[in-house]
Amino acid sequence: MAVSGDVKFPHATLKCELCECFFNDEFAKNLHVKGRRHRLNYKKKYDPNLYVEPTKAMVRPSLPCCATHLYTFLFRKKRLRRRRNNAR
Repeated sequence: MAVSGDVKFPHATLKCELCECFFNDEFAKNLHVKGRRHRLNYKKKYDPNLYVEPTKAMVRPSLPCCATHLYTFLFRKKRLRRRRNNAR
């Protein structure tokens, strides 16, 4: 993190050079450094082997736990298939 007096953000005192974002205090900077966006940028630029956990949207859902949820799961899958076929 470099101290910066940028024209766009005159009140921001801290800047993440990697992500090109600005912070007003040390707490916000620390949250950013621990966050997903910063870690993904770090992985892209410096360390391709760094593990960054996938988001919930990226993780495949597990099988349903009961009959009610199974019906909902299968119905959604069937409806999605119909939409895909109709779009063609």
